[in-house]
Amino acid sequence: MSKRVGGAVVRNRVKRRLREAIRPKVPRLAPGWDMLLTARSGAAQAAFAALADEMEALLARASLVSRHIRQGTP
Repeated sequence: MSKRVGGAVVRNRVKRRLREAIRPKVPRLAPGWDMLLTARSGAAQAAFAALADEMEALLARASLVSRHIRQGTP
């Protein structure tokens, strides 16, 4: 993440928020993919719900959300 997002404290906060936004979606992800997330400068000011919604939309657009695995099942 570049300094374009903000100072060290802001960058770390954005990283934690992105990590938490993707965590509940991991069981539904299609296997065999590695992902790299790049935060844009607007991520520092975005609400967590907006980040989580955008993450869901991006995963769906990339066809990485598996429809066969239900969330919450082991």
